[in-house]
Formats: sequence, C-alpha cells, structure tokens
Amino acid sequence: MYTKLIGVKAVTALLDNLEKDGILATDRMRRESLTRLINLTIRTTYFTSNGRIYEQSFGLPMSSPLSPLLANIFMDKVGENFEMSPQQPTVIMRYLDD
Repeated sequence: MYTKLIGVKAVTALLDNLEKDGILATDRMRRESLTRLINLTIRTTYFTSNGRIYEQSFGLPMSSPLSPLLANIFMDKVGENFEMSPQQPTVIMRYLDD
C-alpha cells in the first residue's frame, strides 16, 4: 500500500494535523522546514532488483519508519472525507501491513 500512496498528500495531512493540534508552533520549526526534512526521508529511497539499483519514484518507501505513520494519518483524512460525504459507504475496511 505504501508505494500507492501519494507522498505529498500524506505529508500535507500530517502537517495539517500538527497545525490543527497546535503542535507545529511557528516559533519552533516552520512548516516548510519540516516538509523538507520529511520529504528528504521519503524521497531518497533506492532498491535493488536482479542486481540493478532503482530509485523509488512514487509513493511512500517500504520499510521506512515514517511510512506507517504517514499512511495512517492519510487514511484518517480519507475517512474524515467519507464522514462528510452525503453518500455513506456501507462498510469501510483498512489493512496496513509492513
């Protein structure tokens, strides 16, 4: 699932939550600085396959400690959007593994 999530949207959801809860204070670290730090960790991902090195160019990196956190926050945001929707789904299931 991590490689299917859009990293920018996941990071935005995290930063929105931090601002909403008052955790991201302007006198400690600016949103832009934290965004750059998080992006540095999720956009510098390489893997090997058949002896060749590839750069992961989309999604959240597998086996990164930030990926489960970002995925959960992003999926919570998706769930909030469902709650505000006029058409409610009958069942919503989430499963994350890694």
